[in-house]
Amino acid sequence: MPIGQAKFGLLGGVADLDKLKLIETKTFSGVNSVEFTNLKESIYKTHILINHYTYQDYVDNSGIRWLLSTNGGTSYITSGYAMGYQEIQQGTGFINNYDASRNHFQFQGAVEKISNESGARAVGIYYIYNLGNSSQYTHYVANSYNLQTLDSSYLGGGFYNTTGTINAMKFDDYGIGYNIAGKLSLYGLVNT
Repeated sequence: MPIGQAKFGLLGGVADLDKLKLIETKTFSGVNSVEFTNLKESIYKTHILINHYTYQDYVDNSGIRWLLSTNGGTSYITSGYAMGYQEIQQGTGFINNYDASRNHFQFQGAVEKISNESGARAVGIYYIYNLGNSSQYTHYVANSYNLQTLDSSYLGGGFYNTTGTINAMKFDDYGIGYNIAGKLSLYGLVNT
């Protein structure tokens, strides 16, 4: 099968790139948080978040926190999240994780301890559904990968278990004062 056909299959049949609209790209370094406050949630039912690369400089094994907002980013929701994923780790195998009562999503694959692991990065793709639908749960599915001491791949998803219009997202350092860096691009998928 030619590579073009394989890409078509992996994207779920999205061959018309005119259907994928860039909303915003954020490139950041040495900050505690990055926000997307113009989600165009009234236009797109499906969003795609591309993690070109992310990393952080703290030693806590916690990744990067991902929060949602219903008031444009004035404040962020800190309860009602659920997520599960399977981690495939080099030399270890499969690790299953699920939590139905969280105060955030965890941005899986975010590399920790960059000061000790120069060049380590995380990448991923996140399909996000129903951000602008006030009568359905917002949920996502994701595939991400990181390279640090051990290579790891993450497959999973999550949902915010309250209906409401989500109109902002924030990625941060859990509010503990360390730095995060990376490049994230948010797209809307037309006619989904």
